[in-house]
Amino acid sequence: MAAYLGACSPSEAPPGFLRYNEPEGIRSLDPVQAFKKAHIWATRLWAETLFEVDSIGRPIPHLCSGYRWSPDRCTLRLGIRKHIFFHPDPAFGPDSTRPLGASDVVFSLQRAAEHPASSWLFSAVRQNAEGSRWVRAEGDTVEIILRQPSAAFLLLLANPQVSIIPPEPLSYYGENWSRHPVGTGPFRFVAWYPEQLLIFLRNPRYWKKNQSYDSASIPQGVHIRFLRDRQAEIIQFLQGQLDFLVGNERAYSVFFLDPEGSLKQDLKIPVRLEKGPVLNTEYLGFNLEKDCLPCRSSSVRRFIAASIDRPHLVQYALEGLGIPADASLVPYSLRRHTVPFLSTTPPPKPFQLRLMTTAPYALQGALLKEMLGSKGVDLTLGLSDQATHKTAVANGEFEFFRASWIADYPDPENYYSLFYSAHRCPAGPNYSRFSHPLYDSLYVRLTTATTPLEKFTLMHRMDSILQNEMPVIPLYYDIQLRFLGPRVAYLPFDLSGNPDFSNALLKREILRK
Repeated sequence: MAAYLGACSPSEAPPGFLRYNEPEGIRSLDPVQAFKKAHIWATRLWAETLFEVDSIGRPIPHLCSGYRWSPDRCTLRLGIRKHIFFHPDPAFGPDSTRPLGASDVVFSLQRAAEHPASSWLFSAVRQNAEGSRWVRAEGDTVEIILRQPSAAFLLLLANPQVSIIPPEPLSYYGENWSRHPVGTGPFRFVAWYPEQLLIFLRNPRYWKKNQSYDSASIPQGVHIRFLRDRQAEIIQFLQGQLDFLVGNERAYSVFFLDPEGSLKQDLKIPVRLEKGPVLNTEYLGFNLEKDCLPCRSSSVRRFIAASIDRPHLVQYALEGLGIPADASLVPYSLRRHTVPFLSTTPPPKPFQLRLMTTAPYALQGALLKEMLGSKGVDLTLGLSDQATHKTAVANGEFEFFRASWIADYPDPENYYSLFYSAHRCPAGPNYSRFSHPLYDSLYVRLTTATTPLEKFTLMHRMDSILQNEMPVIPLYYDIQLRFLGPRVAYLPFDLSGNPDFSNALLKREILRK
């Protein structure tokens, strides 16, 4: 740490560092709080999970060396990799570090299971006589007992909220431990200047070796700025002080893209544009417990859905930065079938409907008003701020509303959970208050499906029900913009749009300049 701080001022990163900005800021590095982008990205630098998710959404053992299910798929036994060491820290005493063990896994999982922000990840885990979740160590093995089979449970163990941490720093630093994180990840914590920057150094003892190439090298550290102004962020990027920008911010598209959605040719530095799908679906929802005509009639809901020109909406409201949806809420990257919108006869007479949305989506609302108006639907728009809108949707105050769903984990089950009657808000994310006994039984079967054939057969049947009932109207699936600066040779992103810092590479010839 002293060597780093002596090499340059805190606001400057050495040449071998990967540098990015986090406009949302970061208040804590406690993994159980890692449910927003800013926190997730930072947590993935220093902490690791038992599993990770591959490019097609499958759980792959990570800190876990292997696993085995019992015949009834209710007991999971996990082996823990050996010879993995925590980052050096005074919390470990004279030895400064120690190897990862099964007891650390039990400590981390039990802690996450008891925390309000992450306890939902363990809803399938059985409780023991003391009321704690059934997670225990047996030698070098960890045993987890579920109440019932859960097909997505291994994916839940890949969530950064379930990162494995040692107990010593919590005791050593007390309430301030979340500002002194200690894990096993590719980078280790160095310094935190609140509201300014966060610094991590490469972990020289990292167990998972990255392949270095002649023309590129792995970053020696990560330097995170906290500029809240987007224009200042763009200027820093163009001046070569930041290495990448990620997101669909309007400021990015206006500055970097031409009307066709391609990079402008007159940028001050070489910029590489990447576009990747992310697990986020924007949709219109009905509260089926209200008394308006569409809330009472599935045929009217199907009529409205079929009246929306999604390619036109994406092209003019998003400048092409989205994928027009079909009738399924599940993004294409998580399924193998298409679900067309069903045609239906229009209602016998025009009707009125009020769509509640927020200011950033006002243009989309205006386009929807125009499209539906030509079909005899008198659509009016109501605007509210994001917090008020979110609360009102959860409380069931609106008949018709705009919403979105970002997957908590990369499995179709997460999207189908929005229509399970037991998840009727506030007990869960069923904001439409949809209830269908057959759908419920299929959803329960989906959560325990163990083969791809069984899973996709159930998805087809559930999509058929939703296609006919149309409790929500999918509009488009998000695309993420990624602007990579000239120093970046390689920076992969996962299905959720998170960068994989452990496999990042910087261009060596540019670093020498």
